[in-house]
Amino acid sequence: MDMLHVIGIILKIIGILLAVLLGTLVMVILLALFVPVRYRFFIKKRDDMLIDGKVHWLLHLIHGHFVLEDKKPVIILRIFGIKVFDSTRVKKEKKEKPEKAKVKKAKKDRNKDKEAKGKERKVRDLEKKAADKKDKLAEHTGNPIEKSKETPETVQKEKQIEKTKITSEGKEESVVQTKSEVKADGKQELTVKETLKQGQSLKEETISKKDVLSEKQSSSSQDESAEDSTEKTKKVSFFGKIRDGIKKAIDTLRNLKEKLQKILKIIRDVFEKKNLVMAFLKDEGNKSGMKTIFASLWGILKHVSPHTVEGYFKYGTGDPYTTGEALAALSFVYAMYGDKFSIEPDFMNKVFEAEVKVRGRVRLFNLLKIGIKLWRDEHFKYIKKSIGKLKEEVIDGR
Repeated sequence: MDMLHVIGIILKIIGILLAVLLGTLVMVILLALFVPVRYRFFIKKRDDMLIDGKVHWLLHLIHGHFVLEDKKPVIILRIFGIKVFDSTRVKKEKKEKPEKAKVKKAKKDRNKDKEAKGKERKVRDLEKKAADKKDKLAEHTGNPIEKSKETPETVQKEKQIEKTKITSEGKEESVVQTKSEVKADGKQELTVKETLKQGQSLKEETISKKDVLSEKQSSSSQDESAEDSTEKTKKVSFFGKIRDGIKKAIDTLRNLKEKLQKILKIIRDVFEKKNLVMAFLKDEGNKSGMKTIFASLWGILKHVSPHTVEGYFKYGTGDPYTTGEALAALSFVYAMYGDKFSIEPDFMNKVFEAEVKVRGRVRLFNLLKIGIKLWRDEHFKYIKKSIGKLKEEVIDGR
């Protein structure tokens, strides 16, 4: 019995919680449907524009404030009196503590020192490697630097070598070059590689000069032949231009014919679509459907529009004709708010001044009522189907 009693109490608590949640949800829905959103605006225009607007719901439980002054908008939103959004609020950047900044600077300096030392080490290693390579090359060529003293038996001998040198005039000159060192211990022979290389380089220079002269002669001969060929081609190009011009004229005529055919086809399609649109507009069911749609839109506009408008509006375009046209367009304002609102046209000067106070409300239940009524209307359903068929015939081309 005790166990059942405990289970009953738990179920009772759960039921109460569910009922409270359900009741809260229903209450919120009803409040959203029936409690209107109220708005109030003050507009002033003389030298500068000023707009001050307020929107609130459920005894300012949600409150919004909008101000536009000197082309600078300000928006503030409060929920339960707590500021949730403020466009003027500037996010403050978190300032780092001075100690942390010092530590970061010290770390950066250490890293820089390490990088500099590493670069110096790399340079030293490269210099050492270069020096080692030089020593190895010197040993390989047979000219090592000896610290020991030279013996009296060491003798330097000179050997003369004739070398041909080709000049630009085609003559040959003999060049005597002496280069060799022979030591007594090694008894090495003379090397003549350098002399041969110099001779080869001189020969290459003279040959390149001859090539340049031959190229000049060939280019001059080519220019002469080109002049002869141009004189011959002038006669041929004249008749070729005439033939090309005739071909282009024929091609343009063909393109014009194709373009005209396309334009005629488009005009034909437009007239066919125009007939379809006119048939759609003349249909009685579509006419009644459009009347229902316009009536619904007028009901929404009437509900959303302000219920009180106070103040005045003075304007002038500088032209009496356009000022009168604007007055005719604004005449419906007198029918709705003529008792507290005045329009003052100036037919001679260019003026724009206003000081207007506007108040109104919007109730969600009324908007839903108009929308549901329109959705269930038979005329609206009919025009909806007609619009779908018209779309298939006109736009999709079926």
